[in-house]
Amino acid sequence: MTAEDATAQRFDWSHWIEEYASDPPSVLAAAEAARKRGAITKEELLRIAYWKSPRAVRKMADALGAERSPDEKVCELVAPDSEGENEALLNNLMQVRGVATSVASAVLALVYPERFAVTDWRARDELNKLCPEYASADTPENYVEQYLPRIRAIAASHGITPREVDKALWARSRGRDVEKLLRG
Repeated sequence: MTAEDATAQRFDWSHWIEEYASDPPSVLAAAEAARKRGAITKEELLRIAYWKSPRAVRKMADALGAERSPDEKVCELVAPDSEGENEALLNNLMQVRGVATSVASAVLALVYPERFAVTDWRARDELNKLCPEYASADTPENYVEQYLPRIRAIAASHGITPREVDKALWARSRGRDVEKLLRG
């Protein structure tokens, strides 16, 4: 067992998953509808994107155009059969103007929580504390080749989903901020 594995073993995953504020029901409903259909509509993408990154939504809404119906499919989201399809799925979503790696990862993590995790600065910061040699996940390549495999390894070793790992990492980061604030 590496030092990194030992640190991850001591992390109280259940506690931090519970500390994470639940995802909004409307966002979960949008993700579930996209999963069932195997594609995401304009409305679902904008709803999930707004939850993840409100400032990115205007670019996406403009790129998707007012003439598009809210129910129009924007992107196919068929579950990947192989690891090689993860990056293709991510890149497919990123073809929509304004969809960066963080928003694409959020869509995939909500639609397929058993396979994907959200990447954002809080989760990456905590992952770097657990895995010091870990690198960035800002590009699709880094997300697929570095971030996602490490998140999935942690998830597998603790019997949780990759989405639950990112929730715990996010909540722990937020908890550190609150602790700092309280200590002054």
